Amino acid sequence: MITWTENMTTGVAKLDKQHQKLIEKYNELDEAISNHTGREVIGEVLDFLQFYALWHFGEEEACMAQYQCPVARANQLAHAEFVDLFGGLHEKWQSNTLDLPKCAVKPLALDMGI
Repeated sequence: MITWTENMTTGVAKLDKQHQKLIEKYNELDEAISNHTGREVIGEVLDFLQFYALWHFGEEEACMAQYQCPVARANQLAHAEFVDLFGGLHEKWQSNTLDLPKCAVKPLALDMGI
């Protein structure tokens, strides 16, 4: 479980709300896996995270470009790594070739910067 704290604030309200939504959904995924809620619930959260994260990354990268953020390139690379990692896990999950253990969720959160 991850709790939003003020030190996670970016100073850009729309990005902070998006980060809070990502944390909320991450926590849903973590809880579903921990409670063995079922593949359907886990799949729904994974689907949401895949599309929401991609949309959010675009928003965040545009904001960083607009403000000429000095870590924009590093952030883009981190986003690309996350997309590759998560995409592979999500694809395996959909094809029933991956049993997503709880330990696999923590690295995703770290890659999200949570």
